[in-house]
Amino acid sequence: MHRHSEANPALPCTVRRAVLTVAFLGAGACAFGNEADFFDDTSGAVDSDTAPEDSLDDTSGWDGMTPGYWALEAEVSIEEGAPVPGDSSVTLRLLDAELASDGLICTVTWPTPTFEILAAPDAMIFHWWAVAPQEIFGGNCTAAQRRFLPEQVLLGIGELFPDVAAVLDSTGYGEVSGSLYGAYVQPSTEADAATWAFGIAATDSGYAGETSPVSAAPVPNGTYRVEPIFLLPLEGR
Repeated sequence: MHRHSEANPALPCTVRRAVLTVAFLGAGACAFGNEADFFDDTSGAVDSDTAPEDSLDDTSGWDGMTPGYWALEAEVSIEEGAPVPGDSSVTLRLLDAELASDGLICTVTWPTPTFEILAAPDAMIFHWWAVAPQEIFGGNCTAAQRRFLPEQVLLGIGELFPDVAAVLDSTGYGEVSGSLYGAYVQPSTEADAATWAFGIAATDSGYAGETSPVSAAPVPNGTYRVEPIFLLPLEGR
């Protein structure tokens, strides 16, 4: 079960740090704990390449929900500082603006995305990649729903951002916060797009609190699981 404040989601605020713009949701945003089992719900999932091409105006399957947020989780296998695309995946979740019920509208998965290594925009981000799906991807989002989600993202792993670290006690990750990296995303490749500090990343041993993060690139070899701590707003995507 995911945890969230009973308050309405706050408007995002922007923190400027050197050349990096890190925007994050305020205290009213959703924070996910280890038991965010609604993220594992793939009921009714179909391969998007075999799903019928519905009209972008088709709202069937929305269950009265209006898109307002999205979330990203990923597994990135890293060897010698470079991602291994065949062993990596990305999952995007489209979520209701009012977070009705569990808030999940649909899911899109990129099972073998492509990675382009880019220069990190700030020293606190150790690795920065342009990530895009192959032609075949999975999930249960319709074409109308997929248009709300990014077609590609810039994704990074680096130093744990202070405002993410500050809420980890309430998400179940507080005891292992010293073993975690930060996760960063830019949902648009536009030059003026904001970079969001939205989550955490670690290998299995990191999530078990058995390792300490490095202070600069490259991170040690392993598969890094990226978990969302804050939801991302659709506005400005």
